[in-house]
Amino acid sequence: MDWKQRGRITEGERLAVAEVLREFESAIVVPDGTTYSARVCGSEARDGTSRWHGWIEFVDRDTGTAIRTPRETTQRNRTDTAYWANGLTACYLEGALRRALNPNVIRILQSQQLRPAFQGPAPDYIVEGSSPTTVPDARSRRRAAEACSASAAD
Repeated sequence: MDWKQRGRITEGERLAVAEVLREFESAIVVPDGTTYSARVCGSEARDGTSRWHGWIEFVDRDTGTAIRTPRETTQRNRTDTAYWANGLTACYLEGALRRALNPNVIRILQSQQLRPAFQGPAPDYIVEGSSPTTVPDARSRRRAAEACSASAAD
């Protein structure tokens, strides 16, 4: 089976190839002494539009290990993404490096820990004199409605 048959690409689909849009000469040094080089990257969004996503990669100058931010921008096209990249400041890069080093973490609880307290939603209403766990039948609902109408007429 070839790569097209495995569903990796469909006929007419283009591959979104990431590219470096801007590389910064100045290094960023974090408190532990690690020195990073920054580069802004972008590629076409994989959502069927011609929009582009931009993110920032940081490369440890000693080890060559790279980390990246989540998507930092969505632009209409490559030109707009490159324009965004050229406006980034050193202060923005420092904040982006903090985000890359300390990403948001979402903890997903195992489903066995999540158990509902009830087996269904609360009833829409409770007829006086009935138990809250008892759902009234049609006859009880009709009597309640008639009683309500009679008291409203008084």
